[in-house]
Amino acid sequence: CNMNYVVDVNTNHTVDVNTNYTVDANHPRPTLPPCGAVAGGSCRYGHCLDDASFAKLHNKVKSASFDDNKFDLLEVASLGCFYSCEQTARMMRQFSFGDKQLKVLSMMAPHIVDPQNAIVIYNVLTFDSEKTKAGEILRNARQ
Repeated sequence: CNMNYVVDVNTNHTVDVNTNYTVDANHPRPTLPPCGAVAGGSCRYGHCLDDASFAKLHNKVKSASFDDNKFDLLEVASLGCFYSCEQTARMMRQFSFGDKQLKVLSMMAPHIVDPQNAIVIYNVLTFDSEKTKAGEILRNARQ
C-alpha cells in the first residue's frame, strides 16, 4: 500500500501526491482481481497492509479525537490500501457501537483480500441483526 494521498483543502478532492491526479469517480480506487483469478486460485494475503503499516494506521485512527476524523483517516487510507479480515476486525473494535462498526466495515469491505476469513468480523458484532447487515456489506463489496 502506498498511502500517499492528501485532501486538497481548496477543492476538497483527494489527490495522489506522487502523480498529482485527483482520486474520484474518473480515477477509481484500485481493486484486486476476484478470488480465484490469481495464481493458485485464491486471494493472497500479500496484498494487504503489512503489520507495521497497519499499526501506524490503527494508531492514527485511535488517536483521532472525533469519530468523523477517524472515518476520514480510514477513508483516505482505503484509497490505496487493502486489508485482511483480521485488520478490519481490529479497526472495528475501536468503536463501541454496532452502527459505527458497520460503517468501518462498509469502508473497508471493498478492500478485503481474504473474505473467506470473515468469521473474525462477525465475532466483533454483538447482535444477529448487525451480523446480517455485515453479511450484506461483505457480499455487496464483492460484486
